Amino acid sequence: MHADDLRREWTRAGRTGPVVTGRVRDLAAWMAGRVPAALPVAAEGLPVLGPWPPHPPRSRR
Repeated sequence: MHADDLRREWTRAGRTGPVVTGRVRDLAAWMAGRVPAALPVAAEGLPVLGPWPPHPPRSRR
């Protein structure tokens, strides 16, 4: 991911995929499943995001 308003990039070690570009707030909204003000873009098209991971269950004590 590339935030064009902060000139910042994030990568996942050892993984390749499309470069998604947008403003940092729009990238965060898109990743969280919310509607961004401006949809991020990727040359190959935006990847499909998986479901949000479940919250770890609380341990009972």
